[in-house]
Amino acid sequence: MDRDKLVNYELTASIHTVEIHSNRRPLHGVLGEEVIKVTCKPGRKTGKLISHSIINPHEYGYGEITNYSLYEEAMSEITEEVGLRNYEYSRVDIRLDCFEDNYLEYVKLNGLLLGLFSIAYKVINDDVTVNSGLRKRFVHGVYLKNQSMGIEYYDKKKQSQNKFPCKARLEFRAFKLKGKCPVDVMNTWNRRLGRLERYFDKFLDECNEDLYRYYEYWLKKNQLDNSAKSTLRCFIRENQDIVFTTKQLERFCLMCGWNEGRGKRIHDTLHIEMISQSDIRRYISKIKKEIARYMET
Repeated sequence: MDRDKLVNYELTASIHTVEIHSNRRPLHGVLGEEVIKVTCKPGRKTGKLISHSIINPHEYGYGEITNYSLYEEAMSEITEEVGLRNYEYSRVDIRLDCFEDNYLEYVKLNGLLLGLFSIAYKVINDDVTVNSGLRKRFVHGVYLKNQSMGIEYYDKKKQSQNKFPCKARLEFRAFKLKGKCPVDVMNTWNRRLGRLERYFDKFLDECNEDLYRYYEYWLKKNQLDNSAKSTLRCFIRENQDIVFTTKQLERFCLMCGWNEGRGKRIHDTLHIEMISQSDIRRYISKIKKEIARYMET
């Protein structure tokens, strides 16, 4: 991966929305629903009504809040206005926004990031490793989710019909917090991000397994002969968004029955963007530094 491409990738971190629970119902009509949306449900254990408030502090009046101290100030004022003095966090969504129109330029990098999460943690609907070859999975976004977290990289420009300055967004969502505060959430994401690199080789192996299964289907569907050099090259061109290193490509070519060196020749012909382990290490470091910048200001 071109080093300058990652250096020039500017991300702005902030808390996007949060959900808080309370035994008290917020005052109705004090603030608009763009700031706070409230539902009430009986608690499973006690049967008493519990209020669930989804809050977007960016709509409160400060504008875009890009430092944590201002977020805390906004939350304090919002909860004071609606009469919520005792509450617990149940969900915190952290966003990393890019204001350049470059969603497609970084979809492969973020697809790799989410792929590593899919190996490190048990997730569902992990389109990064499922349905290999179907490029539509990257048209508008990639998404992973389990019971405690969700991660998404998506085309914000498309999703918002270009109504907001943000054009592409990477979002980390933490669920079922049981009262953990945003600082705890940030620390948890730092630990999770720190685990990812060790799964790099395993993820590439799983990509190859998925690719090979799809390759067999693709050959049969199109009635193609694997012995033709152009056949494999055509398949790799169509599926290069989940080919990340030359070594991975060489291994895949060997799986398909070709001699060593075939992967390098295909790479040289197609000029596939490769993303190394050091690239993903630098990207993870970039994310963590931007989150730290937000929390420390």
